Amino acid sequence: MSLEGDYSNYTAAQCFGLQDTEHQVACSAQHLNITNPPSIYGYEHYEQLWLSTACLLWNVTTGHRVTVHDDFVWCSVPLQAQDAFLFVGLALLVMATLFGKLSAVWVLITGGVLGIINWQVNLGLISNAISIWLNIQPPDLFFYAFLPPLLVDSAIRIDFFMFRKLSLHAVMMAFVMVVLSALILTPLILFVLGFQDRGWSWVHGALFASMIAPTDALAAAAILKQGGGPERLVVLMEG
Repeated sequence: MSLEGDYSNYTAAQCFGLQDTEHQVACSAQHLNITNPPSIYGYEHYEQLWLSTACLLWNVTTGHRVTVHDDFVWCSVPLQAQDAFLFVGLALLVMATLFGKLSAVWVLITGGVLGIINWQVNLGLISNAISIWLNIQPPDLFFYAFLPPLLVDSAIRIDFFMFRKLSLHAVMMAFVMVVLSALILTPLILFVLGFQDRGWSWVHGALFASMIAPTDALAAAAILKQGGGPERLVVLMEG
């Protein structure tokens, strides 16, 4: 579904008179913004914000899913706020039940398997919980919600005296190499993978590139700690 197209001369009745359901919803969502007074957040520049309105017009329920993969639209049912944690909680529960302890790798695998099953089968409330995360608005809220706790945890636990000795090496790995990698990856993400056509700006591309440019230092440091790895290497990874 896309809100592109000029329906400014259409009435509400004419919108629902269109033959194609997709155009009915797009026309209705646009028509809501041209009423008097119009919203200052117009569909031309805030298309993602109007998608939730379009989902409401589509009468989405847990038994009737609406997903438009080409436009990255996952309509969710407006239920309770705690529904967003159903998918995350289920992944943790299944992993802990099967393997007896929390492990980032098994949590990732369990979540991935649930995501693949959800792609093919309607899982009801679970599918709705997944849709809430996939259609999170604004999208960069996902970065702000998950990155700070992970980074702060390592910063609090780091051996400061050892870090002072390895600070130069840590700076080289954490900034110089990451910046160079991000500069190379950003245009690839925007133009080669086509995310610019999906509404991503250079800021979004650079932010995502900076996330995938380095290796998962937190996971590597955790494995080194469990395996009794050298303290210098652990501090270097956390730094």
